[in-house]
Amino acid sequence: MKPSPFTYSLLQYNHSAVSGEILNVGILFIFPEHRKIIFRRLSKLTRLRNAYKSSFQEQLVKGYLKTFESKAREVSNKWNLFSEHIFKDSPDTFISKQFLNVDASSLQFSRTKVGITYNSDISSIANDYFNLYFGDWEEEESITVRDEDYIVRKYKNSFINVSYKNYIKEEPKTIATDLTSIKIDISWQNGVEHLVKPLSFDLASNHSINDKAVLYNAKLNHLSEVAHKNRQHFDILVTKPSNINLLDEYEKSVDLLKKNDGIVTVVEEDELETYTQKTIREVSDHIPIRKS
Repeated sequence: MKPSPFTYSLLQYNHSAVSGEILNVGILFIFPEHRKIIFRRLSKLTRLRNAYKSSFQEQLVKGYLKTFESKAREVSNKWNLFSEHIFKDSPDTFISKQFLNVDASSLQFSRTKVGITYNSDISSIANDYFNLYFGDWEEEESITVRDEDYIVRKYKNSFINVSYKNYIKEEPKTIATDLTSIKIDISWQNGVEHLVKPLSFDLASNHSINDKAVLYNAKLNHLSEVAHKNRQHFDILVTKPSNINLLDEYEKSVDLLKKNDGIVTVVEEDELETYTQKTIREVSDHIPIRKS
């Protein structure tokens, strides 16, 4: 696709009209040729919370940010429904009508600016611009990385009022073919051997998330015949990226892993307690558990 113009507008927070201090909290992109609207925003609001203390209405601002994310997805998914307004109105008027009216509230979108696409991956362009305006802020945020060890700890801790040791086996094993292998440290049985594999997508970039998903998708594809033969099933426990601007790539990655239907179940972090109850129930039905 040839280079094409796009517009973008900074979402700004003005705590007090008297002080005149303005802080950027997000950025909205309109890519007409790609029929796409993208909204990127700070993953945390620590600076605003520290600057304005109790007078900062954090939950209200977070509510607006989530609304803008949803609206951007809605317009992109229903482009034909909104296209008349997108091309008829000026970008500033469109943003005012569809996202946030120009009024005296603390949040306001700046006047739009024009850019030119420099590659076909508009998500990459949006990330580049976001990093240009917000990179230093994001780097300063303290982030607890939710890695594979974190997922395993959370899984074990979700066995409430019972010992996880009565239900899952901690025994390292490798599932392998001549081409590839996956190391497994936890499993459980209900007539089928469930191979529990933690997979963290709390990574630094879209590229890293995609690479990891593609790698494990290929591994699972190659191991499918072995898993069927040995009555094994991979339960992939995943966690989201801390950076909310990477969630779209995370969702694509989860969808990719789910294509290995038949030998793979993907368990997201908010589904972990339900999965644990399934573990307890199905292991108990298969082999009665003695209370320790």
